[in-house]
Amino acid sequence: MRLFLMHNSRLILIAILTLAAAGCCKKKLYCGPDSLKIIISGYPRLDIRNIIIKKYKIGDHKKALDSATFVYSGSAPMVLNKKDTLNFADYKSTSATITGIYPGNDWSVYLPGTPTRENYRVTSIFDAEHRFEMIRCGDHDTKCLNPIGHFVVNDTWKQGETLWIEKKK
Repeated sequence: MRLFLMHNSRLILIAILTLAAAGCCKKKLYCGPDSLKIIISGYPRLDIRNIIIKKYKIGDHKKALDSATFVYSGSAPMVLNKKDTLNFADYKSTSATITGIYPGNDWSVYLPGTPTRENYRVTSIFDAEHRFEMIRCGDHDTKCLNPIGHFVVNDTWKQGETLWIEKKK
C-alpha cells in the first residue's frame, strides 16, 4: 500500500509540474504593420470634412493603384468660425480596400475641400522593427502591431508614427 501511495504521489507531482510548465508556455506573436497616424489641424471643419487617400507603387506617383474617400464621422462638436484638430481615426472610409497608410507603398493624402486643394505625398515609410512579442500559449486576445518609425512627406524626412497636417499661415 505504501508503495502504491508513493507511486501515485509521484504521478500527481509530475502532473502538477507539467501543468505549471504549460501555464508558463510562451510563443511568438508576429506583429502586423500598423498604419501611419494622421492628425489634421488648423482648418475649418468644412474644409477637411472629406479626405482622399491614394495608394501608389513605390516610386511611381503617376497612376494610383487604389483610392478611397474618407468622411469625418467623429463626435467633436463643430464650432463656427473656429479651427479644428481632427484625428484620422474619426474618419470613415467609403471603400473597404484602403483602411490607412501602411509601409510597402507610396501614398498621397488629398484635401479636396481646402481652397488650395492641398496634397501630401507620403513615401519611404519604415517601421520600427518590432517584429514579434512573446505571449502566453493560449492567449488569443493580445494584438501586436509594428509601429511606423520614419517616413517622408513632401520630400521632408519625419521621425515617429504621426503625420501632422497643419494649415499653413
